[in-house]
Amino acid sequence: MAAYAAVEGNPPPSGGTVFSGEVSHEWIAWGTWLSQAAAEFADPFRSANCQTAAEKFSALNDDGETVESFLSCNTTGEAGEAELIERLTGQQRAAWEQYQKERNRLQKDLKRKLNNGLGLVAFGRKDSPAGSLEWIPVEAWRFLRLDPEQPDVVRGEGVAYWHVRVIDLSRHRTATPPDAVYSTGLPGRPTSKKLIMSEMERRATAGEMIRDTVKGEAMALIEWLRKNHPRAPVPQPKTLQNSLAEQWRALGGKSIPKRNQDS
Repeated sequence: MAAYAAVEGNPPPSGGTVFSGEVSHEWIAWGTWLSQAAAEFADPFRSANCQTAAEKFSALNDDGETVESFLSCNTTGEAGEAELIERLTGQQRAAWEQYQKERNRLQKDLKRKLNNGLGLVAFGRKDSPAGSLEWIPVEAWRFLRLDPEQPDVVRGEGVAYWHVRVIDLSRHRTATPPDAVYSTGLPGRPTSKKLIMSEMERRATAGEMIRDTVKGEAMALIEWLRKNHPRAPVPQPKTLQNSLAEQWRALGGKSIPKRNQDS
């Protein structure tokens, strides 16, 4: 396993494939969501193949529909995806099947790297969305499987990890400049999402998260970001609300209908 420097007060995994130590905010901020990790840490050649397949599928749609928007059309899990695919014919279906093949290759490569301890480690909330953050042992990837109904969740043999993130240890052998946590790793697309998601998880654990409206939580997080990370890019409130909604609900958020709010 690659060598890396420990962050003061926050020891990284140690002892080969045995993981220990607190998962503190530094590591949370560096983590890439599991649903994005396959592309983030992929072999450049395979990543390019997957991107090409996705672009080909989009080009065959008159409205330029992307693979992401196609999957978001009232579908959940493998059954819903299969139902959508049945609607495709001819070149569109062939393009979609090619994209699926390339996407599955990326996911298999990610699991292989995690299972072999090839510089990648992951952590998540064990057993429930509100569970404690724990490092996931390398050996566990032999039986853990992606949950098709819930992004960033893995399950297997009675064990589940929620809000899973992946870290490339080779990127953190030395202290990381502050600006690094504001980057997606893709040129020209700075983001504060990792910082914001980490803070919302902390607020939820501490009982500070606004649970009756995602808009209120989004505004509170924007205020926190401006105060604590003045150099970080600030997202638009509506964009942030949409981005936070799923995880906010998983952490216990529940919108109150307007008629109840006004009473």
